[in-house]
Amino acid sequence: VGRGQGSVGLVALGAMAASRAGAFSPERRSRPLPSAPKSSPQISRLNSKRSGTGGAGGTATSMRSPARPNSRSDALRESKPRSLSSKRGTPAAPTEPAQRRYTHALTTEDGFSPRLISLGASSAESSGAPLMPPPQPAASDPEDRFCTGGPNIEGPGRYSRQPSSVSGLDLALPELASRLEAAVGQASLILSDRLRALKSKCQAGSTFSRAQEAELCEIADGVCAAAYHTAKWAFVLQPKSDTQAAKPTKPPHSESSEEAFAVVHYALPKLMVSGSEAQKALQAAVKAHGDRAQDRVRLQGVPIEDLQAIVPHLERLLMRLRRVFFP
Repeated sequence: VGRGQGSVGLVALGAMAASRAGAFSPERRSRPLPSAPKSSPQISRLNSKRSGTGGAGGTATSMRSPARPNSRSDALRESKPRSLSSKRGTPAAPTEPAQRRYTHALTTEDGFSPRLISLGASSAESSGAPLMPPPQPAASDPEDRFCTGGPNIEGPGRYSRQPSSVSGLDLALPELASRLEAAVGQASLILSDRLRALKSKCQAGSTFSRAQEAELCEIADGVCAAAYHTAKWAFVLQPKSDTQAAKPTKPPHSESSEEAFAVVHYALPKLMVSGSEAQKALQAAVKAHGDRAQDRVRLQGVPIEDLQAIVPHLERLLMRLRRVFFP
């Protein structure tokens, strides 16, 4: 039995030696080693990005990692860019249209702007010699002879061969541009003389009733309104290169007779100067634009109706002053 076990052990040792010798045999060494597991394309591109080389061209290829759905970068990328007006410290652009600089003289929209009194042809105060009479007839038209037709006695006031009419309402822009300064200057001088006489009566001991004082304040406001609008026309219509006419300010309302006298004393010289400047601007517009001057002046903010209303406005102030204080 001992010999058999020894033989078996020798056989086992021989088999083990033979197996070890076969592992290092030339045939065993020529066999290829097991290859590493192949990587995915994404991993290879990521490795090439880290190493700085990639692809056959030798240029680096970058790959962005997929961002999370709720990441901050997505929120910043999807947010709309804000406008400059919505940034802090920058004022927002105005959405409302720009307001007009001036209000027309005959409108009733703005209660704080001075108004011109439009004198209608049906008014009883429109009779008398007008400050701006209608243009003279042409040389070809026959002239009226003396006592032909008689005086006009339909309205109050002094008799006149010329029919009662409202001056300036039917005149075209070229006619207004040539006669505005004379009519405004004449009305200013008459108003100055009558107010001086009225002030002398007050200094002599005459007193005003409440109705007369209110009437005097309204007349003073009317004179200021005429001075304001003529200065506005001169400022708006003057050429851009000329800065002689200044932008006027809205006059205040008079509350007493003392304020009325002071306001008129201050406004009458301005009325005469602004009337002269407005006439120069109108004449320049007529000379530059011809038949289109009226439309051009209207586009600048001065309608023909306002220009036609200034002289009747002054006429009515003269009539009210004479009727109330010089009966």
